[in-house]
Amino acid sequence: MITLEGLSQQQMQIAEMLWKCNSLEDVDRLVRNMPPSYRQDAVLVKELLIAAGLDDYQETDLAQRALVDIFGR
Repeated sequence: MITLEGLSQQQMQIAEMLWKCNSLEDVDRLVRNMPPSYRQDAVLVKELLIAAGLDDYQETDLAQRALVDIFGR
């Protein structure tokens, strides 16, 4: 699960909308069609979600490699 902290109410609403999209193309379409007052926050939230997802993946990957190193010997 991805958790973002410190978002404004508008950014939290945008994050929920982005999270409900089924594909990156849907996310990009949603962001493109947002009013200008939301679009900048939407791009920021999208990037934060991607970064958080990568962090989760990398931490999991590192943990798995550490277990292989420990138990694989």
